[in-house]
Amino acid sequence: MFVFASKYGIIGAGVSIAAIILFFLLDGEVPTLLNPVVMLAVLIWGQLSYRNVGVPPIAYGETLGVGVLISLWFGVITMIYTMIHWNFVDTGIGARVLEQAQQVLLEQGIAESDAQVAMDIQKMMIGPIISPLLGFLGVMIMGTVLSLITSIFTRKSAAE
Repeated sequence: MFVFASKYGIIGAGVSIAAIILFFLLDGEVPTLLNPVVMLAVLIWGQLSYRNVGVPPIAYGETLGVGVLISLWFGVITMIYTMIHWNFVDTGIGARVLEQAQQVLLEQGIAESDAQVAMDIQKMMIGPIISPLLGFLGVMIMGTVLSLITSIFTRKSAAE
């Protein structure tokens, strides 16, 4: 199951990374829904493929396990790429993110002292190591939740 899930996790991460590189090269902003959509598609594809090669019954727990393992591979590979991207490819990304956050705070009319506190917290959270780690955690949570849902539909009873 681990090796089976690795194939789909690697494919999903590759698609996600290729899209991120494409947006970077075109000087565009990466859509917020890119990773969730790619992950959902790969989870469903991987779980259905597992269902098709397995002998019934394939329980809810098995398809859930495949989904979580796909998410693990997806998360690890994208985390490694993000660390490389932030440290070597686009070293100014952290400054741009902080600048955008400050702009949003100013537009909301938050007091200067409160905005400074918020920016200090942002500076601690946005960095070439912490951001990818938090991204990995987010991918794992999102992948687990999506796997919980998709496993309902991709399991296979003995009668099927």
